[in-house]
Amino acid sequence: MINKPRLGFSWKIPILKKRHIQQIAYQIQINQWDSRKILSNQTIHVPLYELESATYYQVRLRIWTTVSNQSSLWTNWI
Repeated sequence: MINKPRLGFSWKIPILKKRHIQQIAYQIQINQWDSRKILSNQTIHVPLYELESATYYQVRLRIWTTVSNQSSLWTNWI
């Protein structure tokens, strides 16, 4: 049995002029993989199970908030 570390991804919602804004959904893309829209307010240690150690990945993210039904712009690929 091979134990793989549980990889997680975390982010912060940018400070906006409006108060009490909360995330309601997110979408993560990693290389060719796409999580699709996930209804969740989780922003810390979001599990990513299909990643291999010692492998280069590019990641980007967008979120939906209580302000609008529209998603944010995608982050840059990192």
